[in-house]
Amino acid sequence: MLQIEFEQRILQFRQNYLNGLPEKAREIGDLIDRIENGDNDLPALQDLQSELHRVRGVAPTFGFHELGEAAAEAEDAIRQCLAGKMLFGHHEVLPVMVAVHRAMQGLIETA
Repeated sequence: MLQIEFEQRILQFRQNYLNGLPEKAREIGDLIDRIENGDNDLPALQDLQSELHRVRGVAPTFGFHELGEAAAEAEDAIRQCLAGKMLFGHHEVLPVMVAVHRAMQGLIETA
């Protein structure tokens, strides 16, 4: 009985996560836009890193491994930017941000 209740709760948490993905995707997309269009928008870069960190940790918990991996790669790229080792416009950074956004959109479309 407890196992069934536990599994039902996990499924509900997973569904809640899926329900929140459209808003999370908008937030991440808005941050990417701010960074692309702004001059050294450090707060937006830090916010993006925080959002990606959360996605990196939570998505795999609910079985969304591709999204978690994309977020991990993107977070690592943002860390490089924050450390001054890479610019956001660098050819390696933007594609990983787009990959996270695409992974989110794919889950939203199939949910």
